[in-house]
Amino acid sequence: MSGKLFISKRKERVILSLMLMSGFAVLLFAARVVVYSDLYMWGINWNLFLAWVPLFCVIWLQRQSDEGKVTMTKLVISSLVWLAFFPNSPYIITDFVHLFPQYDSGLYWHEQLTFFGYAMSALFAGMISMYWIKQLWAKHTSQKISWIALIISIALSGYGIYLGRIERWNSWDIIAQPFSLVEYVLRSMTYRITWMFVVEYGLFVAFCYAMIWSLVGEEEL
Repeated sequence: MSGKLFISKRKERVILSLMLMSGFAVLLFAARVVVYSDLYMWGINWNLFLAWVPLFCVIWLQRQSDEGKVTMTKLVISSLVWLAFFPNSPYIITDFVHLFPQYDSGLYWHEQLTFFGYAMSALFAGMISMYWIKQLWAKHTSQKISWIALIISIALSGYGIYLGRIERWNSWDIIAQPFSLVEYVLRSMTYRITWMFVVEYGLFVAFCYAMIWSLVGEEEL
């Protein structure tokens, strides 16, 4: 491997483009800080980092696969870690709630582009990680199992966004507060808004994935 992320040059180009897009979004944020001496919405940078975590997870798993070191235990654990953090990728689109319309202000249009840059970077990072991990599931199990795992992941991602935005739970609460989280999860199954989030955001993620799949199918991305 000699220090490279992937054997595939195409995958390396995908990562580079995502880094450039993310860097552009951060640059827009930095420009606002410099011009207005204001750290408004600095937390969106943390959200972008969390959106990259599932991609980091898949990159590691891909390297293990390239080197022939993937075991079923590694595959399951890595997939669970990926699933725990994946909702952070589409979640960032909900940060538009912090954008207050001021149509006659140049700053508003700058902030709009900034938010969109972060959302696009996070969403693409998540979708690419989903596409790659689905390929790894198919490689190390079967196509049928990979599609079943994908559908379950999409449904759970909608619920994960609900937990993060509405109830303010975090990915690491799975370890930090597991019993409280399980108790809430069971209780939330009776809430109509829960199912609305699962269906709407789950479908959104599904359509985003479908767009990528329609372009490249089962080919390497």
